[in-house]
Amino acid sequence: MNLLVSTNVYKPGQLARVIPHLHAFRGQIGVELFPMFDADCYEEELLHCLPEFEGIPVSFHGPYYETEHSAAPGTPEYAHSMDLIRQTLPYCVRLQSQYLVFHHNNIPVTEERREEMIRVSRENYREIAELFKPHQIPVVVENAGVLDRGNMLFDQDAFIQLCREEHYPVLIDIGHAYANGWDLEQTMEALKDQIVAYHLHNNDGVHDSHQRIFHGTLDFPLFLSDYQRLTPNADLVLEYSPNVQMMNPESKKTFPGFWSRSGGSLCFPKRNSSYLILTEPWPWAMSCCPERRNSSRKLKSAAGSLYSLPITPPKALRTTSKNSVRWVSQPILRIL
Repeated sequence: MNLLVSTNVYKPGQLARVIPHLHAFRGQIGVELFPMFDADCYEEELLHCLPEFEGIPVSFHGPYYETEHSAAPGTPEYAHSMDLIRQTLPYCVRLQSQYLVFHHNNIPVTEERREEMIRVSRENYREIAELFKPHQIPVVVENAGVLDRGNMLFDQDAFIQLCREEHYPVLIDIGHAYANGWDLEQTMEALKDQIVAYHLHNNDGVHDSHQRIFHGTLDFPLFLSDYQRLTPNADLVLEYSPNVQMMNPESKKTFPGFWSRSGGSLCFPKRNSSYLILTEPWPWAMSCCPERRNSSRKLKSAAGSLYSLPITPPKALRTTSKNSVRWVSQPILRIL
């Protein structure tokens, strides 16, 4: 199991902003690169950042912008999509990508074209999988598309059936599943032997807004419980929207998160709370928070049961008394 941060949160020209976070949690998080070769500046900034991505867990999302895998061979859309795939491939190889994420479609779906889109995208998947096969990079299928945007090609049953028939390696985007009204636990149960990874984000149950994991109505602690029970070795990828303001790791005192470590695990209190870790992808240990002076007492009363994932906190956390904030350097901080 790896915890990765998707660079989907960064606009073209901002890719280097992920590097301080990789340094802050060196050896503990990886990156899922969201290629944007359609932007003139992207390849140059990717080349500049490549040394920082070597030696850490890396996956690649397939090209998304200006890409449509339901386009038939011989069309300009197909040719451009395949050009972007071929442009991505050498970087996947260089960084030893664990997988490439595939969308069967991105454009809206009409009932008249649904079957054709499914047939063509299945064929295109096989072609792309063959391109990556010599490099031992699997192409994983994501449940892409949402009802609100009119581009959901497969409903829950159809997606499960297709993945089983084609023996796809699978990536479940929990926000997409939730926005489409799927039974997430049922989907995980049905595909548990094929699920490689998850995209993590939250929303209001309708709009695919890619908000922080506790900023929405999806029951994230319930997902974690199902995850640990069904697919504990699958990767977890935080895939936030560019509209989500990401935290500066140098401003740790603004982050009201708490480490609770037991047996080398990062623990999640069961109930939804603004104080819980992973509302940002870089949790920091605090014994108190100047903005919320009763935060420790409130957290203790709200913690309840804990769910844990196999990840260890930073070895050395800074200790300071400035602004009544004390950064905990001990290996164990228990919130009970």
